[in-house]
Amino acid sequence: MLASLKTSSRHVTEITASFRNQSSRNSTELSKYIWSLKDNNIEYDIAWQIIAHAKPYNSSSKRCNLCLREKFIIICQPHCCTLNKRNELTSSCRHRNKALQRNN
Repeated sequence: MLASLKTSSRHVTEITASFRNQSSRNSTELSKYIWSLKDNNIEYDIAWQIIAHAKPYNSSSKRCNLCLREKFIIICQPHCCTLNKRNELTSSCRHRNKALQRNN
């Protein structure tokens, strides 16, 4: 898992909720995978590990080190990112709007 210090525990809570709520089964690639295991009655165990820390979007620098770090890890350490898709490399920053709303 790649996370900023402020959001990591909340993010884990949101992700694990998608494993319990049928309506959220398609919300993330991980939840899709977990639900496919459940559908096939396959037992699973999840071990969380923070692989890097990074700061989210900064409106003054217009950079999101969290997204940049995630993209770097997808490219350079693909064995750590088996559920990540290559299209995540071209996606825009999902933290930008939150940062801009905080500053207004």
